[in-house]
Amino acid sequence: MDTRMKKLHVMCLAYNTFELVKDTLTLFELQRPDYKIESATLVDVRYPNDPAINPASLKELADLYGWNYVRPAKNYGCAGGWNWLIRELNLGDGDVLWGADPDGRPQEPKYLDAVMEIFNKAPEAYTVQLNRPCVYSQNLPRFERKIGNVNVIDYHQLVAWSLGAFDCGWLRKIGGMLQRHPLYGYTEHATSAAAGALGGKWYITKDFYDVHLKAPDPAFVEWKLACAEYRTQATFDQWLKEREPK
Repeated sequence: MDTRMKKLHVMCLAYNTFELVKDTLTLFELQRPDYKIESATLVDVRYPNDPAINPASLKELADLYGWNYVRPAKNYGCAGGWNWLIRELNLGDGDVLWGADPDGRPQEPKYLDAVMEIFNKAPEAYTVQLNRPCVYSQNLPRFERKIGNVNVIDYHQLVAWSLGAFDCGWLRKIGGMLQRHPLYGYTEHATSAAAGALGGKWYITKDFYDVHLKAPDPAFVEWKLACAEYRTQATFDQWLKEREPK
């Protein structure tokens, strides 16, 4: 392999029900890229609302697929979880980290081969995201071009990101993955503002899609909405305890 090619690392922040986490890893292995994966890590961030999520079950799942299992001292939130693992693995220039989100479902195989081709040919790319079948984003102004052999979309304005990878050198340069809510929400806004000021670009693959699943846990969905609307800054487990009958 060309030593100038970036190294691919994969992680799953296991913050959802066990069944969604299990299905995520299973699908990832079915769609595994030809591109070499340097490390694959299952991060146990203590999802509080499913008794099936525990160190034993997640360690067994990680072992099944040959992933590493790690458990931070606490849940640092969405961006915080990314930044924690980047520090733990000492990732930086030349490294790319893909997030296999429990509620993401890539639709086409070999999507990571396309993602890595973009990173290797476009040094300005700090993140590459999969497309998604949203009517509003399909109609927004954008440039469409090829980077290598991959069709990419370069929007004129920020759109919500779905499922993607980040160049760890870029993240180190801007002080990590950023988000406006301390736990969940507005990662796109904060990270794109910091990276864009330095000439960074975010790209979306035109022909590789992700379908975002609605979490089967209604309380989790409600908590995420409360975070996005700045109605709470409590962690999910704190938020659940606040709603327990007195």
